[in-house]
Amino acid sequence: GCIKGFDNGAHECDPEWVDDGWCDSNCQNEPSCGNDGDDDCDGCDNNECAPAYDFIEIGGNSVTRDDHISTEEICRIWDVAVLSGLVDPVINSNPKLINCTQLIPESDRNGDKLVNLYEMIVALAPLWNITHEKAIQVNCSACTGVYNYY
Repeated sequence: GCIKGFDNGAHECDPEWVDDGWCDSNCQNEPSCGNDGDDDCDGCDNNECAPAYDFIEIGGNSVTRDDHISTEEICRIWDVAVLSGLVDPVINSNPKLINCTQLIPESDRNGDKLVNLYEMIVALAPLWNITHEKAIQVNCSACTGVYNYY
C-alpha cells in the first residue's frame, strides 16, 4: 500500500498528502496511493491551489499582466495583507520578511526578480500550514493552463 511503499522508499508520496485538497506531483501518478485520492489535479476551483492563484491574479497582475509578482506589485498589497493578519504565519516563519521589499529576494527561486505561482506556494507554505517538502512538489499547473508553471 501507500504507507508501506513510502516507508520503504518505493515512492515519494507521503500518505498524509493524499486527499488533503492539494494536487501533489509525488502522488498524482502513484496507484498505490490512489493517484492522490480525491485531490483535484484537473482544475483549480476545487483544490487548495485556487487561493494561491487568486493571490497571483490579484496582486501579481496589478501592474503587469504576466502571472508573476514584482516588488512593486507586492508592495501595493503588502500593507493590507499585514493589517489583515493574512501574512502573519509567513512573517513569523521567516524573520527576513520584515517588509514588502524582502518577499521577492527571499522567494525568487529562479533568479528572475519576480515570484511566480510555484514560488508563491513555497514562500507562503506557512500560511497554508504545509511543510516546505510538500510545497516544493505541489502541482498547481491546472490553474495556469500549462503543466510547467515555474
